[in-house]
Amino acid sequence: MLKAVVISDLHGVFSDSLRRAIIGEEPDIILCCGDVTPFRLKEAFFEYIYADYDQEKHLWDYIGKPRYRSETRKDLADAMRVLAALDDLPFPVRFVPGNNDNPLWEQERRPERMYDEPEWEWVHQNSLDDFVMDLFGVKDISYGADIVGDYVFIGYPASNSPGHVQSDVYRRHRRWLDNVFSEFERKKHEDKSIVFVCHNGPHETKTDLITAEGADERARGEHYGSKLARRIIERYQPTVCVHGHIDEGRGTDRIGDTDIVNVGPGSEGYYGVLTIDDGCEIVLDQVS
Repeated sequence: MLKAVVISDLHGVFSDSLRRAIIGEEPDIILCCGDVTPFRLKEAFFEYIYADYDQEKHLWDYIGKPRYRSETRKDLADAMRVLAALDDLPFPVRFVPGNNDNPLWEQERRPERMYDEPEWEWVHQNSLDDFVMDLFGVKDISYGADIVGDYVFIGYPASNSPGHVQSDVYRRHRRWLDNVFSEFERKKHEDKSIVFVCHNGPHETKTDLITAEGADERARGEHYGSKLARRIIERYQPTVCVHGHIDEGRGTDRIGDTDIVNVGPGSEGYYGVLTIDDGCEIVLDQVS
């Protein structure tokens, strides 16, 4: 039997009450679905996305490099504090970064163009990668698999929401995930339960619908889950897919034999308890 606490979207906040609730559950493992970073530039970012701007410019051109650098540094410092607090817990933590955990948000907006353009060198010196590698209990499982007993945890980071299926980025990420899942098929790991740990969940489910009142009218009512996540689930049918990203999408759904669960934002005290035994059970909860 496996018991896991699932959290996501802490956004720089890891409250004492949530910490106590996790410890009280005494899980075998903690699954963190990303966005430990606050994202202070969220409002500016969405203005940038929906504005009639010069398509050749980056977000830092839109708001200015000094502001971008200052807010990103604060975000990273808060994210490191949250990850260090998770590392102090007496349970192993498996983690995938969210879209807010990488300052290169524009790669989500203009992926093909970004890979060919000269970059601002500073942004490559400011990521959580090196910090996470130095942690003892927190392990990044992005595009990889971690085997714990009879359970396999496969990670899919960032958001790719919803993703352009004909893009080079989509094809590259699909190849990476196919390689991981296919490896288990080749090795005949039918006896193991696979937990697909994503930041953004699969496209066109109950858990990826944009309904927030503050959402841009062009997005409200639309599904913003990942088309790649859905493809992987339909093809490989993992036991369960856990995710966050769409705050208002908290809840459950199902694709074939795979349970889907969006645990909601941990910054608001939401979390889930996943139990896999003869079947799969998820209990959604919240601390005050």
